[in-house]
Amino acid sequence: VAFISFTGGVLFFVCTQPGIDLSVLTCHAIGKPSILLDDEGNEWGRFQLEQREPISLEKLPSHVIEAFLSAEDWQFFRHHGLSIKGICRSILVNLYHGCIVQGASTITQQVAKLLFVGSEQTFKRKLKEQWYAFLIERQCTKEQILETYLNQVYFGCQQALIVLVINK
Repeated sequence: VAFISFTGGVLFFVCTQPGIDLSVLTCHAIGKPSILLDDEGNEWGRFQLEQREPISLEKLPSHVIEAFLSAEDWQFFRHHGLSIKGICRSILVNLYHGCIVQGASTITQQVAKLLFVGSEQTFKRKLKEQWYAFLIERQCTKEQILETYLNQVYFGCQQALIVLVINK
C-alpha cells in the first residue's frame, strides 16, 4: 500500500509539474560580438569568440547523424531521456574499476547539462540533470533535441583570438 501510494504521488507530481522554458532549444545561445567604438561612438572594430551558424538537422547528411548516434547514444530514438541499461552498465563498470571510468548520459541528459544544470560533479547535479532530461523529452521531439545538441556541443575545435591594438 505504501509503495502504491508513493508511486501514485510521484506520478501525480510529475504529471502536474509545469514545464521548463525550452526556448533555448530553438534560440541557440551563440555568442554575440564585442563591438569596439571610438571616442565619437563610431564602430572601430568587432571581435567574437564564437563564430558559428546553427544548422538544421535536415541540412546534415544522414550518415553524419547515424555516425554520431552510433558513437554517442545508439538507443536515442528508443528511450525517453534516460537509459536504465546504460546507468546499470556504468555502475557495474565503475565498481569493477574502483573509480569513475564510464558515464551513462544520454543525448537528452547532455542537452540538460549543457543548457540548464552545469557540469559540477555531484550526485545532486546528476539527479537534476535526469529530471530536466525527463522534462525535455516531454516537451520536445527527438529531432529538436538532437539538433540542439549538435549545435551546442563542443567538438574540440579551438579558435584563436587575435586582438590588434592600434595607436592613434
